[in-house]
Amino acid sequence: ALVLCIGLVFDDAIIVLENVQRRADLGEPPLVAARRGTAQVAFAVISTTAVLVAVFLPVGFMEGNSGRLFRELAVALAGAVALSAFIALTLTPMMCSKLVRPHTKQRGFNAWMNRQLSRLGSGYGRRVDTLVALPAGRLLLLLAAAIAVCVAAAVLLFARVPSELSPAEDRGRFFVGVDGPEGAGFDYT
Repeated sequence: ALVLCIGLVFDDAIIVLENVQRRADLGEPPLVAARRGTAQVAFAVISTTAVLVAVFLPVGFMEGNSGRLFRELAVALAGAVALSAFIALTLTPMMCSKLVRPHTKQRGFNAWMNRQLSRLGSGYGRRVDTLVALPAGRLLLLLAAAIAVCVAAAVLLFARVPSELSPAEDRGRFFVGVDGPEGAGFDYT
């Protein structure tokens, strides 16, 4: 459960950190940027957390095999997400007020990475422009082919990937069934 929610847990803190950094880059002092930046995104963090808790927590109260399988998962996910929201709204702004500094000129790895991402974005934009410029009939044909390939791949993968709810349990015993001819007695069988 904790491995599954790693992305969810870091999202809250990243939202706060990015907004505080944006405000610091606009010229606000770090303490003011931390206070105002957190206040701007607090509702989004709280609402996201409430939705995730509302989705995962009821799974812990399910009955039967499903409930037993997913009870710990649901409680761990809901608890981790709630704790991450608390930390994102308390500890993260405090650390941002001490550590965040406005970006000046980018250099080194950051500058190189931004250049690469800009190249990737412009290449993607060119490809989208090319697709949009295609005639409607050809675009629909291309879309139909892509959908057919995806459906074929999904069917192939569905047929090849084994699945089961829970593995068969080995109790160390076996059964043998024997049928004799009709009218045969116990001694004959």
